[in-house]
Amino acid sequence: MCDRVDKDCRCHSAVMNGYAGMKRSGAAEVEALNAAFRIYEFHHPEQERETARLTVERWIYASYTH
Repeated sequence: MCDRVDKDCRCHSAVMNGYAGMKRSGAAEVEALNAAFRIYEFHHPEQERETARLTVERWIYASYTH
């Protein structure tokens, strides 16, 4: 479990690699996002689900702009 909940957290690379790997394998966006969320939850079981989901989405979509 990580002590931090930001991009310096040790699980950040695990979350991002899990998401990218799912996308490379042809998984749908929602499946890749759910996999990344499950990885995050494994590292941060103390986080509320909504907070965890928002953190993962912020990490993944940080490079996207409208």
